[in-house]
Amino acid sequence: MTENGAIERGRKYGHVLTAIASAETPPTRSELALETHRSKSQLRRILTKLHEEDCIEPVPDDDDQRRVRYTLAYEVQ
Repeated sequence: MTENGAIERGRKYGHVLTAIASAETPPTRSELALETHRSKSQLRRILTKLHEEDCIEPVPDDDDQRRVRYTLAYEVQ
């Protein structure tokens, strides 16, 4: 990966992680798409990668078990 590619990847991931960390309740993929100005398909790839890297955890919505929300896999200090 080129240096510019690594910087862009970090920007995408950091923006998503910041959006998750700053949300009052764990956000859905649609909510993250609106917050980060990314398409849901872009978010799906990013969220999959972050989950594979143990940065985030998908959790079922308490009110609607079909919806998935995302939380950080670690505590931000």
